[in-house]
Amino acid sequence: GLMQSLTAAERAEFLADTSGRIFGEVNRDEWLGLFFGEHRSENREITKIEIANSILQYERDAKELFDIYRVICLQDIMPKEESEYHPIYAQPILNGECPPAVMYLRFLDLATEPEKKMALLADGKEYYLDSEMLELSKTMMNVYYPLADAIGTGTTLAVNIRKHATRILERILNKRVWAEKHTEEDVRLLETYERCKKYHEYIEEYANRLAESFIKSGELAKIVSDLGERFGMRMELASHTSNPEDVYRIKGPSGMFWKIIKYREKGRTDYDINHIRDVLATTVVVDGDFEKASALAKRIRWAIKQRFRIYHTIDIKDKRRETGYTVPHIVAWVKVDSEEVPFEVQVRPVETHLQAKTGQLSHAIKISRGFITLPLVEKLGETFNKMETVDTLRLRNSETNCKKAETEAHNVVVMGAKGMGDGKRMRKDSWKGECAGGVAAMCLHELGVPLNTRFEITNNDGKALSLMGSCPQEMALYLGQGKKVGYDTWKNLIDGKIITPEAIELVSEHCRNNKPRKFWGKG
Repeated sequence: GLMQSLTAAERAEFLADTSGRIFGEVNRDEWLGLFFGEHRSENREITKIEIANSILQYERDAKELFDIYRVICLQDIMPKEESEYHPIYAQPILNGECPPAVMYLRFLDLATEPEKKMALLADGKEYYLDSEMLELSKTMMNVYYPLADAIGTGTTLAVNIRKHATRILERILNKRVWAEKHTEEDVRLLETYERCKKYHEYIEEYANRLAESFIKSGELAKIVSDLGERFGMRMELASHTSNPEDVYRIKGPSGMFWKIIKYREKGRTDYDINHIRDVLATTVVVDGDFEKASALAKRIRWAIKQRFRIYHTIDIKDKRRETGYTVPHIVAWVKVDSEEVPFEVQVRPVETHLQAKTGQLSHAIKISRGFITLPLVEKLGETFNKMETVDTLRLRNSETNCKKAETEAHNVVVMGAKGMGDGKRMRKDSWKGECAGGVAAMCLHELGVPLNTRFEITNNDGKALSLMGSCPQEMALYLGQGKKVGYDTWKNLIDGKIITPEAIELVSEHCRNNKPRKFWGKG
């Protein structure tokens, strides 16, 4: 992220400055431990050379990865035919020339601020030509969007890439119309997208109200659960994204726009907003085969008809797609006040759901004309799964993390041998809910006492406390008493109990430097 925000000259200066700062610290012994831990060389001069080589390798790697990223960005705005997508994008990934992590970074940029990122990469150039930005929009829709869709867990990325590609297209079309340099096709596309935006602004309120009252309230989940119990099989609402809480979605204006374009390109020239049947959509997963899913879809359809007093027929469509994806789709027009909301429920067998999530049944693989292949999806998928899971968990737990970050103070009286804090009073701040071992580690470090010293922790009443238990606000630390705390205990503490960053770092350092030795043979 930092490298992207700098010009070429600034990047070179940053790397040189960083290397210089680290080189300046090489003479300090602690850097030897930081780089090599227990594998320190007895020959200090050789070790310094090894450290210097590590720094130079970091600088080379940073430049090399960024250069790959920049080449990809420049390729995105260059005119190209569909036949060139495989050699330009897929082949470098498959043969190892382009690391999947670099591609993931590009996907994230295109899903957030594509135009801003392009401007930063321009090294002083404030904007790109309209023709280049149109090519970027085209590449986003023909390369990045279908790839994210094929990967399966990239659903969130795919939707955002499509949204930004549409916004770039809209901006350029608007400029062309105002400058009177447009074609009839430009006007038709712009009018279609404007109508999609207006319809979305109008219908979104009603779709949200339906989702709140029928899905988020748990009513649909209860209908599904009751049916599962009745027929002796597991059924549940499933997420469309990597966040398990996203059990429904409301189609945005870009989704509506590209769906209309897709059907018109297939020959349905009359296809328009009134044909879209999945403004609000959710998915039910059934632990059974297609026949069971179809039978249960009829039951769910009946429950929806009864709940919303729908007297016309609710469709169940199960047309087989060219990808092989075939599941029952319940389609209903549900009245919210005076407005009808197109509502769709897909009922998927569990095996089909897993294949759809991992991209094997993705529409993108079939329509990409050989560009997207299963080896390519698998190569990117492993990296994307790990990274998107981390991103999603971080966002999902942000509120929890904020609560964890609340601090609390502990007043500690240290008792022990002379010179080791006899009667010393200390105050230690920790994250809320810290264990007694974490606070003890911070106290021992400040006193300069090794963590494998014998010590015991008690509360105000003199009752011994467990290292694993929650730390009270008032406690006493007795040095030279109790048992020594072994490597395994400290390791267990940092693996699941200690939550304060300072304490985690101190105990981690202790464990790195005090790994138990293994002796082989007799004796």
